[in-house]
Amino acid sequence: MSSSSGSSDTGVVDILYAVALGEGFFAAIYGIKEELVAGQFQLFGAGGQTLLRILLGFLIIIVSWLYYRRAVIAGRSYPTSEFALDVAVMISYMGLLSFADWPAAFYLIVSLIWLLYLSARIASRQMNSAYLMFGLLFVAYFGVASASSFLDQSYAGEWLRFALVTVGVVAYRLLDLRLRVRYGFDS
Repeated sequence: MSSSSGSSDTGVVDILYAVALGEGFFAAIYGIKEELVAGQFQLFGAGGQTLLRILLGFLIIIVSWLYYRRAVIAGRSYPTSEFALDVAVMISYMGLLSFADWPAAFYLIVSLIWLLYLSARIASRQMNSAYLMFGLLFVAYFGVASASSFLDQSYAGEWLRFALVTVGVVAYRLLDLRLRVRYGFDS
């Protein structure tokens, strides 16, 4: 993983860092997940305190990594917004698999991923009003699927939701590729 100039590929380090952070996040949140699934989570109890410590740890890790990277790893700077979105997307991807047995959380993470995609495009300034509306439409589409998983937990409802989300994911990718070329974002 080194370039021709002999310097290491810092992108690989950043990806491995995000994976390690995501694994640590889900190891820490496992107890909270169990409380949530059992309906025993109390925001102002021990579960809430654990959640706040996890969020504080997350903040400490993000801030310390950015300054560590700037001090130790030479090269392109890594804007805080870009890094935070990269880590959030990586953790969301891990969450899809971690919460696959809990449909309400799974579909909530799906809608979060599309919101993060839209946020990343806005942060990278690859956006116009039509593309923003396209992104918002899919965020809303997946948001409705997420809300329906809280309202309808029937066997048939889950099959319908699974089919509609699958169609939405495929349609998004195909339409996104066309729109990115049309608006010149991939040139």
